[in-house]
Amino acid sequence: MRWLVPGLTALVALVFAAIAPSSGSTSATAPVYIGALLPLTGSLSSYGETSRAALLEAVDDINAMGERPIEIVFEDTGTDPATAVAGLARLRDMGVRIVIGPYASSQVIAVKPMAEAAGMLLISPLSTARSLAIPGDNILRFTPDDGQEGIALAALAYTDGARVLVPLSRNDAGNLGLQDAVKVTFEEMGGKVLQPVVYGTTQTDFKAEQGPERRQGCRSLRGRGRLPEPDSRPGRWRQADLGPC
Repeated sequence: MRWLVPGLTALVALVFAAIAPSSGSTSATAPVYIGALLPLTGSLSSYGETSRAALLEAVDDINAMGERPIEIVFEDTGTDPATAVAGLARLRDMGVRIVIGPYASSQVIAVKPMAEAAGMLLISPLSTARSLAIPGDNILRFTPDDGQEGIALAALAYTDGARVLVPLSRNDAGNLGLQDAVKVTFEEMGGKVLQPVVYGTTQTDFKAEQGPERRQGCRSLRGRGRLPEPDSRPGRWRQADLGPC
């Protein structure tokens, strides 16, 4: 997350340059309001907290230049699509037209119709769902879509020695899209992707998911005449993580 402060500082500066009037304007001293639709609570709260800190630092840096002041209006999505829609509605009613966020693709999908109807620009730092890669729409995204991520992740796993993957994915558009993209590339390279295990977006107990994942991995390893062996090397794909077979 070290890119957040310089990245968001540059982003806020560009937004400011695009919408701020010249110094001769009668509204030159009025604040420029930018919305921030962040996951300050919920499963993505760590991203929201660091982004809030980065945005506040960015605003301080820009306001220190002595130009038209910028104010960030924060709304918490709660890492929940319905809450994100409610937060965007409040920003819309305040007259905000440029919003940083939401982060999760599921929330971007939920708020997109309202943002389009209101002429609002959304800038999402983390959304990756390929379904949102629409040319000329009102969404700008920092990260490559899940199709590109899947190619890179599958290549990394295969190069690192993995030949069987058991996907464990959060049930949302971004993660399921990544799971599909990894499967296509990994199997094209000669690997095997087993039946995915999917957990809920609000789930915190994963005991039920551990059983199917371990059993699938063990069956596959037995079929190939290979049982898990410990591997303590950092960054390696560990067969030992399956536990006793």
